[in-house]
Amino acid sequence: MLDAAFIQQMKTRLLEEKAEVEKKLTELNTPEKPMDNPDDDDLANDATEDIIEESTRVAYRGLLARIDAALSRIADDTYGICVKDGREIPREKLAQEPWAERCCGAEKEE
Repeated sequence: MLDAAFIQQMKTRLLEEKAEVEKKLTELNTPEKPMDNPDDDDLANDATEDIIEESTRVAYRGLLARIDAALSRIADDTYGICVKDGREIPREKLAQEPWAERCCGAEKEE
């Protein structure tokens, strides 16, 4: 069973990580200044950057959803319990990945 101090520590880390991810998403969503007289290479590079930025947005949104889910589990006193099989998630795993929702055994089954 996880102690209250550890859960509070994880909550603090989750909130800090959430703020950082939201900041990065805001930066990614800020429109760029249009180029003056772009050539074909500029347009190709810009298109490539757009694809990379969209992939990054998707990854950050996924992480944000996992962080919010972990904060919800803290609020309803189920933090640290595997959502798949109900076993306790090892403390070491939560320390490494505070938004973890599954214990090691449940992840290997997928």
